[in-house]
Order: sequence, then C-alpha cells, then structure tokens
Amino acid sequence: MIKRIVLVLGGIVFSLVLFVCSENPTIPEPTALESLQERLAQTPRLNREAEEMALWLSQELVAPESLYQRLDTAVHRLRNQFVPKIPSIDEIHYYLSPRPSAINIVFDSSVAKEMRNGSYSDWDSLNSLFGAQVVDTVELVYEGGFWVAMRFAGRLSSDSLEHYYEQLPGVQYAYSVGGLLDGSRLYPYLESGELRFLLRNAWGDCYNGCIINAFTYFREEADTFQLVGQYFRAPDEEVPDWWTYEACPIWCWHLIGKPCGPDYCGTFPPENRRHDTEVCDD
Repeated sequence: MIKRIVLVLGGIVFSLVLFVCSENPTIPEPTALESLQERLAQTPRLNREAEEMALWLSQELVAPESLYQRLDTAVHRLRNQFVPKIPSIDEIHYYLSPRPSAINIVFDSSVAKEMRNGSYSDWDSLNSLFGAQVVDTVELVYEGGFWVAMRFAGRLSSDSLEHYYEQLPGVQYAYSVGGLLDGSRLYPYLESGELRFLLRNAWGDCYNGCIINAFTYFREEADTFQLVGQYFRAPDEEVPDWWTYEACPIWCWHLIGKPCGPDYCGTFPPENRRHDTEVCDD
C-alpha cells in the first residue's frame, strides 16, 4: 500500500515538473462566470468619465479594461493639448445617460406574497454577483405588484442589468434611471478604430434641449488630436460639412441612440426640430 502511494505521489510530482518546465503549459480556461467576476472586480475605476465613456462605446455590462485605459489617456491628452486655447474643455465632462448601476424593477402580482414577506429568492444569485442593494420598495396596491429601486456596486451598464433582471420569474419589466439634465458634454465616438470627441457648450432652457449650442470637433491623429472646426448653431451661421456628416450624427447617437441624417443636420432650424424617427434616420 505504501509503495503504491509513493508511486502515485511520484507521478503527480513528475507531471507538475513537466507542466512547469513545458514551453507551452496548458492553463485551464476560466469559466464564463469566473471571467465575469474578474471583470466586475475591476470596477469602479479611478477615472469616472473615461469609464462611463467606455461603457457607452462598448455597450457591455462592464467597460473593457483596454478601452478604458485608452480613453483615460486620450481624454487627458486632449485636455492638455487644447485647454490653453479652449478653456471650457477642462470644465465640460461626459456623463452617461441613463445612469450606470441603477435600475427600477416592477414585479407582478404572482410574487407579491414573497416580496411582501421578504422571501423572494430568485434574484439572490444576481444580487450577490452584481453587489445589488435595494434602496426603495413600494407596493402597487391597485396592480397587486411591487416597484423596487436597485443600485449596484461599481459602474455597470444599466441597459445590461435590465436584461438580466427581466429574465427572473415574476418580473414584469425593468427600466433604467435617467441621467443628468441635458447640457454641456464631451461626447466620445469611435470611427474605424480612431477616436473622435465632440465638445458641446450649451445653455439656456436645457430642460427643453438648450437654446444655445456651440460645438467643437476633434479627430484623433496618431498621438495627437486635430481641431477640425467650431460651429455655433444659429440661423445666420453657415453649416459646415464636418458638422453635417460627422459631428451632428455623433451628437444624435448620444441623444437618441441613432444618427441624424443631412435633412436634420444640414440646416438650421430644421423643418422639424424634434429628434424623431422621421427626421433622424440613417
């Protein structure tokens, strides 16, 4: 018996030596859950603005580390390069809308009893994985269901969180929480692997889209940025081509999730000032 144990242990040691000394050792691939847990552990990152930009550009639950690092470097470089000429670029930032890591959930009457006595458990795994916290619960008396406000650890895509929680039993629907009031922003965009930034300086009745809008457009070129142009959006201002075909579609992507065509971007004021599907098309 002792001889057999010695032989087995010897075989294990020999295998470990072969693994360590091999030029291409076989390392087990992480499972999908382990990979997700590793990514969740990376957030929140130090640069809020760059991480929220990376969330919007990637459309992933967690901003990819490589994209975050690239934007962190690019935003610092852009501001250092142009702050002497355009001081507002140091004061205007990007904010993701809808807010990251915040959703509201509406449960139907089928789980009302469990929600009422705190025994609903179908969300336990997701809550643990995403570091969820219930911040408010309201019983919908007339509908027989429950409304729940959820917040999560780190900076996670609220659109992705909606999708996860809408798969749970008893969930009628989930929806994200709106961001800050419309106004001045530094909008990011990726075109053929190169970064673009659109600086919007806006003021005046921003509850209804802002009356005054001044735009500055930048393109990435190697390790620097080119100032393409500046455009004050007003009736007596000529509309530049870079605005119509490059910058304005970026603005619309951020506002409504799709680009606006030349019929909207190429005139001021457009025939229809609303960002609707009839005017803002591909």
